Amino acid sequence: MNNYEFAQFIDQLRLSRNMSREDLVEGIISLRHYYRFIKGETTINSNVLIQFLERLELSETQLFGNFYSASDELYKKLIEIYRKVYVDDLKIAYELFSSIEKTDLDNETNKKFYEFVNLLLSVKQDRLTYNEASTQLILLIDYPNVLKKDVLTFVEKSALIYLVNYLTLQKDYRIANFFYKIVQNEINNGSNTDNTTIPFRIITAKCLGIVDEHEKALNLLQSAQNTFIVSDNFLPMINLFYYKAVAEKKLYDDYRYRTSLQKMFALLNISDNYSIKEGYKKTIYKTFELLEQDLVEFK
Repeated sequence: MNNYEFAQFIDQLRLSRNMSREDLVEGIISLRHYYRFIKGETTINSNVLIQFLERLELSETQLFGNFYSASDELYKKLIEIYRKVYVDDLKIAYELFSSIEKTDLDNETNKKFYEFVNLLLSVKQDRLTYNEASTQLILLIDYPNVLKKDVLTFVEKSALIYLVNYLTLQKDYRIANFFYKIVQNEINNGSNTDNTTIPFRIITAKCLGIVDEHEKALNLLQSAQNTFIVSDNFLPMINLFYYKAVAEKKLYDDYRYRTSLQKMFALLNISDNYSIKEGYKKTIYKTFELLEQDLVEFK
């Protein structure tokens, strides 16, 4: 990342918020330090950046995503590949990925992103197992040192989400507390939401459930349910109701978990993706020993 370009981008965000430089830096750094920062003469540390983001009402994911999208066409393409992999549109994902020349990867962010989506595609195409890809991904993002960072890039955050199953099977539960701390900071600071917010809070709840923090998991999922509406992509909300049902089943000796499963099936039936629907039905039966008709008959 070019420090000067990044500093200029921060200053453009300030302008877009109709905020003076004095208002942005007050109580954080001196105005002189800020002027030197936007001229590329010095840098700011992660604590200062986090305070700037709070004042600009942005999350770190929004910041880095907007910066790279605005300044880097290759980053935009990598984002598109990641989204296509996420919804199993593998033919388009592979075509886009194949169009990228490795020699065009001119910064570390894009190099890491390229390797990340390459690992995702390798698993989807059975060229690597999930465990093999996870082992390489741990090296790529420098785990567990990445947990010491105050601000994560989109790639680091997405990679950690991908690694949850691998790490928990290794009985490495540090990620649960790390994710929960990030979510609590977002909630306490009133950070704006973006398209990674729901999936990240769902996976955080999953981690909390693994370490038997079911009450925290349920509170987090209830908060997410109250905050977000269903979008065109139903997968995050489907996952939300699934893990909410898991937490409710663990916590309460009644049938409220069935209500969450009914809502989950309602969303599944809206989706046109047959393979996703069948996969979730198998997961629900394995976890709850329930079929969809059992829930329809439930009064």
